[in-house]
Amino acid sequence: MTLFTMLMCFLSLSFLLMSHPLSLGMILLLQTIMVALITGNMYLNFWFSYLLFLIMVGGMLVMFIYMTSIAANEKFETPKKFYSTMLLMLMVCSIIMSKESLLMMLNSNMELIESTPHLTMNKFFSSKKNTLMVALMSYMFLSLMVVVNISEKHKGPLRQI
Repeated sequence: MTLFTMLMCFLSLSFLLMSHPLSLGMILLLQTIMVALITGNMYLNFWFSYLLFLIMVGGMLVMFIYMTSIAANEKFETPKKFYSTMLLMLMVCSIIMSKESLLMMLNSNMELIESTPHLTMNKFFSSKKNTLMVALMSYMFLSLMVVVNISEKHKGPLRQI
């Protein structure tokens, strides 16, 4: 858990230093993977994590297609201050995480969450929410049909080569 926390701090700080949209997207995707792993381990149920990851990957694909159509041959450079700042921030994070009191507090919170069995016994579908679920499924199906009709087969891809 400490490693996940340090990686989350590292990714959050590196997000502030990047300026290229593809590097920001990569960091956001790695951050989403870390959040999905942490929530999956906390709730002992990976469905929420799986849905979160799939939604983020779908958004990242849209962003990737958009960026390649706008700036296809743009150079990808790392800022000059990136390595020194990341080394400094990694050292600060490791000093903070090495404190015994912080680790004890994190471990006691995790044991409290893991010891409550009602968190893992939640139902995903209940009879009260069925109408909302059917409405959401209908909306998603309708939007899928609209997208398919917008991108017709005989006109080719949306991006011009």
